[in-house]
Amino acid sequence: MPSMNELQELVKKYNLTRSGSKTQVAKRIYSLRSLYLPEKERKMLEDFLHMPDSEKETRARKPLPKN
Repeated sequence: MPSMNELQELVKKYNLTRSGSKTQVAKRIYSLRSLYLPEKERKMLEDFLHMPDSEKETRARKPLPKN
């Protein structure tokens, strides 16, 4: 489970609002940036939010579009 410091680092990295509880911050990061999170960060947030496996699979990282 991520600590508040780890969540704050992600908030700073992705330029999101820092206010709220750990759960609220984790939900905000996951809902706004889940498609672009590296595997390690996404799994950390999924474990923290206690998401069912079916939802984890649907939110898998998509490749960035090619120019």
